[in-house]
Amino acid sequence: MTDNNNKSLAIPLAIFLVPKERMPLYIFEKKYKQIIDFCEETNTELCITYCTGSELKPFGSKIKILNILRRNNNEDYIVNVECTSNFKINHYNKSLETIEYSIIDSESIIDNNNLIKLFERLSGEIVNSKITISQILKKSSLSSSEKYNVITAPNIEHQQKTLINYFKILLAQFNNKRQH
Repeated sequence: MTDNNNKSLAIPLAIFLVPKERMPLYIFEKKYKQIIDFCEETNTELCITYCTGSELKPFGSKIKILNILRRNNNEDYIVNVECTSNFKINHYNKSLETIEYSIIDSESIIDNNNLIKLFERLSGEIVNSKITISQILKKSSLSSSEKYNVITAPNIEHQQKTLINYFKILLAQFNNKRQH
């Protein structure tokens, strides 16, 4: 399920992205703007550690910065990012040096082909063999929390049940909208 270990700069956000998913981030805190500046200057990827409220979850999204739009005299940033992979946190360490940042030791998560087969069964379509679970989740309109629950399920059976339940809910919502 993993490929390699590495240490990365990280910021906690209530956002969970899947590979190839893009999103603009609104950054206003000085310490996070310093991290964004550093990553842009050094062409370094950044990790978003997924959190809900004050709880840091053990999985997150590694992102690359596509561009930074500055506004309000460089006070606030809008940062366009793209997820490159998902990861599991092995160790989390806060550090205060020149810039305030957190470092995580993480390992990448590799997509599961069984979920692709499940998607084919549910959709009734033959899916291109190169499609990944990330592409399925990206197109599914699931929330960050729902995508997180699928990616981090403890085993394939739980992943399948979680994904089936979300697809059933989406299908029921779609059918309900069509009837009205």
